[in-house]
Amino acid sequence: MDIALATGVTIDYDETDLKEHKRLSNYAFYSPSVEFYLKEEKDNLNKVIIVGAGVGIYSKYLDSQGVETINIEPVEDRFNKLEANLENATNYNKACSDSSGTGTMYYFDDAKSGAKLDIDFGDNSESVDIITVDSLDITDADLIVIDANGKEYEVLQGSAASITPSNKVIVKWNTDICESKDELALYLQNSLATCSILHWDSTDNSITKKELGTAQYPWDLLSVVSDADILME
Repeated sequence: MDIALATGVTIDYDETDLKEHKRLSNYAFYSPSVEFYLKEEKDNLNKVIIVGAGVGIYSKYLDSQGVETINIEPVEDRFNKLEANLENATNYNKACSDSSGTGTMYYFDDAKSGAKLDIDFGDNSESVDIITVDSLDITDADLIVIDANGKEYEVLQGSAASITPSNKVIVKWNTDICESKDELALYLQNSLATCSILHWDSTDNSITKKELGTAQYPWDLLSVVSDADILME
């Protein structure tokens, strides 16, 4: 089903995915803090790697602005829509973690956007090859976006050579599904990068950065933040 997004592009999405359908049909966006950050930063981006690309919501906008995207999506049905939405992008039907190999994606048929790697749940599953970001040998990405349904820390571990002082990373923080929450929090805290929660203002779609490790936003705030997109720069 095609839908016009708030960022100004039209995308074919999976209307049978209840979470995705509710967000897109009601609001015309999926994750506004990321989508409008990308819109603000488009002129500073030439190449972006997106782990957990889904049907291409982020990538479709970037593509419309002439930004090259490398998209990694493990679920075959969602990957097929990604391919249709972004015919000229580099797309991988793979899962992503801290080492290469094979695994299984588990999901509910009405919630494939919530598929998890090697966590047995749901009513369906499919085999998948696993890669690391580093295995792509991309050293000139301006930004890496990681939304891996709980595997964010593992993906970061497999991206060590791809993350440099000259690029940025957006990593999903979700206390309900993150499999290595403590390790991820420590990774962020020990990083040499400045880490900020991206805050979306619904009145004008502007983005502000709430820097972690400050008096106003101390690191222990993460223990009570259930869902956020964290920028490392």
